[in-house]
Amino acid sequence: MKMIRGITDFKNMKIYSPEENKPVLSSLEVLNEGINGYLPGKLYLWTGNTGHGKTSFLVQEIVAALLDGEKVFWYAGEQSRNECLTMLARVLLGPEYVKTFRHRTGYEENYVDGEDIKNIINWLDGRLYLRCLNDYDDNYINIFEVMQGAKKAGVRYFVIDNLMTITAQEKIQGKDEWEKQERFVLDLKEFTKKEGEEVVMHLVAHPRKPEIIGGRPAPVTDITQVLGTSKVPNLVDMGFSVNKLDEDEKVKYLEKMKKKGEEVEFAPDTILFVLKTRGIQCYQRFFAIRFDTISCRFYTKEEELYRDWSWLIQAKDRSIEDIKEWWKVDENDEDELVNF
Repeated sequence: MKMIRGITDFKNMKIYSPEENKPVLSSLEVLNEGINGYLPGKLYLWTGNTGHGKTSFLVQEIVAALLDGEKVFWYAGEQSRNECLTMLARVLLGPEYVKTFRHRTGYEENYVDGEDIKNIINWLDGRLYLRCLNDYDDNYINIFEVMQGAKKAGVRYFVIDNLMTITAQEKIQGKDEWEKQERFVLDLKEFTKKEGEEVVMHLVAHPRKPEIIGGRPAPVTDITQVLGTSKVPNLVDMGFSVNKLDEDEKVKYLEKMKKKGEEVEFAPDTILFVLKTRGIQCYQRFFAIRFDTISCRFYTKEEELYRDWSWLIQAKDRSIEDIKEWWKVDENDEDELVNF
């Protein structure tokens, strides 16, 4: 057939193979089982009310990706370098290694020891590519130049937190904020799905101002609640919202599960709602999880909360193969692997 410019040529198309399209593991077993981890070539949208844990959850997924042997790019539009490092350190070390300092006001602050921070910095070197508030000239052109440079360095796992901080820059093309959002996400989708260079892409977007019910903001349960142009939710492959529960909501959840005849190991304090799926099989409407305020870890069982990753950062010469092996290790074999 005579080729026509602008028409797809199937003969030169890369044939999809599930064996080659390896998912990146989530930190939570329920997500690995429920959505098959995170797939290259897919754009994942994350939303939720302010303070409900969007950023905290994605920090944990960044750690999981690093431990799965991936290099990661993280655009943190609302956090400083120190804030990013502190969040990563607490998740990496877990509740048993995070310390508490009591100020003279009586306020107790969780922190990570300086020596542990130095070890973490050494461990992250060459693995995490961070773009945050401390880095200037964050405009539309520069962010894609930086991301392209990260992709050339072997990064295939990207977190953009968040859409609003990027599109607030003056140099983004578009006559208004909504047009800027649409243009950015269109280009982000193209970057994510470029044939032969597919990456996992997470995008955080704030929701519209929520309705207040009983003194609390209503949960985000529909992807159309995302702030901005309606075209952005249409462009993503999968959408989630992170919703923190109050005490009454926890009780209602347990009662609802009891009526269904389902056994529940714990009362969750956070619900991940699945808002959209396209090209990704997911048969669950939501995932019920817990949050530990000391380590900032989300978990569904004790092993996920207390899994000890601290030995990884204490040995600077640990290879990616070692990390991958640890990720698969059975709890009973932990000591044998750690001491080799």
